[in-house]
Amino acid sequence: MMSLVLPLLVQVALTFFLLFWVAISRSKAAGSDKEMIQRSATDSSIWPDRPKQVANCYSNQFELPILFYLVILLYMTTGGSSVLMTGLAWVFVAFRIIHMIIHTGTNRVMHRFMAFVGSLLAAIAMWVLFIFHYF
Repeated sequence: MMSLVLPLLVQVALTFFLLFWVAISRSKAAGSDKEMIQRSATDSSIWPDRPKQVANCYSNQFELPILFYLVILLYMTTGGSSVLMTGLAWVFVAFRIIHMIIHTGTNRVMHRFMAFVGSLLAAIAMWVLFIFHYF
């Protein structure tokens, strides 16, 4: 069971890392322009491309990864423990890290999509494994 905590914590760390990156990139973009900061409260499109790119990547951490967190917690609370689930959790996290690197780097959509599909397939496999474990 403890082995599932580590990939979960790495995914959480990735999310916090991106949160701080968003704050830093927006702070640099705004500089001392207090009007820009105030306008951003209702219009996120005012940010330059780079802070938007990082913010979009951060927002992605509240989509598919939510299903990852849920299946890990459900599996752990129902007494599940397997090498396969742990391996799938690491595969999921690895693809999310790759997705983040692509999203905040070259941002090639097809490459990013392939990383997303990898994490999606890992998440689906984790849910199937949980269903077989539970029932």
